[in-house]
Amino acid sequence: MEIRAGLQLITLMVIFGAMVALISAVGRSGAARRRRLDLLEQGLRDPELDPATRSELLRALAGQHTDDLRGAWARGLRSGAVWRAIWFGAAWFLFLIGGGLVAAERLDFVHGVDREIALPLAILGFAMLTLPAVLRELARRQPSSAGNR
Repeated sequence: MEIRAGLQLITLMVIFGAMVALISAVGRSGAARRRRLDLLEQGLRDPELDPATRSELLRALAGQHTDDLRGAWARGLRSGAVWRAIWFGAAWFLFLIGGGLVAAERLDFVHGVDREIALPLAILGFAMLTLPAVLRELARRQPSSAGNR
């Protein structure tokens, strides 16, 4: 297999993986939105609901439609979920591309791979993947080590 064919295969795999992740994320958010709307609908049907609560539910229902798209991105950016997903995606991309190219060259699937580029990509990707776990472990151990002094 030539290097060009290998890169095309890797590109197709990355695109397919991104599409699967996007479809599953949209499906989950749609199901959660549907559950919220069902709960609001049930609440509005309650005959014992006082007018103030009913108007608050209607206001939440009307405002939720406009806040869903803008609010989801804003909440994701504030909470760091979007940044963690970007970090994790970049790390996996670097690790798989670098490691795959090194392995493919070593197994004689492709020729002409510059190991001076592919190996550091794999190492950087691995370091990026393990960094969050290492930081969590260090944060977990920090209070206990301070208490032992």
